[in-house]
Amino acid sequence: MEDIGVATIKQFLIKARQSTWAGDGEKAEPTRSGATRYIFKEGDLRYEDEYFGGVRFQGQEVIFLKGEAMRGMVYFGSLDQLALRDLVLKADDVYGKLRDHLTSLVKSTRMGAKTVSCESDGAQYSAKSTGEFEEIGHFVGEEQIEYQQGALWRAVYRGWYAGGLIR
Repeated sequence: MEDIGVATIKQFLIKARQSTWAGDGEKAEPTRSGATRYIFKEGDLRYEDEYFGGVRFQGQEVIFLKGEAMRGMVYFGSLDQLALRDLVLKADDVYGKLRDHLTSLVKSTRMGAKTVSCESDGAQYSAKSTGEFEEIGHFVGEEQIEYQQGALWRAVYRGWYAGGLIR
């Protein structure tokens, strides 16, 4: 496979994520029944993100170079329905916050060994991962969204992800 620089892959991944689910982009035809799929293309690079579910979901994003898979990430996430009920929230509220936070932190979230967080309108997103995007080529992490309930914060969403270079 042709070798391209890490900086090129990162910049492409940032554009792809901003143009697909996190950026509320246009859906593509799914490859499997019941899935939701997004595609972003630029030059010889193509990004595909396909997932199943809603309140609980699982999916995979893959970057292709000239049609050959070169980087991927799998993910799983879940909403705490009791917390949603207690806080009088809807799934769309929480996923809207997830989109906002993933878009605002797109340069650092799900990119390797990082701890990131941000807060807005009574909601807090945090993510922590280990591994490296560059050197060892793989990483694992988890993320959550908490809403303020009085003096405490209560988790309403948790997600896990793992990914890296495909050789």
